[in-house]
Amino acid sequence: MAKKETQKTLGQTLSELEKITQWFDSQKDIDIEEGMTHVKAGVELVKNAKKRLGKIENEFIDLKKSLED
Repeated sequence: MAKKETQKTLGQTLSELEKITQWFDSQKDIDIEEGMTHVKAGVELVKNAKKRLGKIENEFIDLKKSLED
């Protein structure tokens, strides 16, 4: 059976991005491989946030249209 992925809220995504940022800020000497792992995770979080924002924008557009009807 395929594992169902739970969708994170925008707030959760931003919180995880903040943790990645804090990790980089707290490093004196950054291990390149570990840093790349964090960068890749950050990229995925940003992609997901963009998708979520697009969905939210569409919901607002739909709500606006329903008010105009």
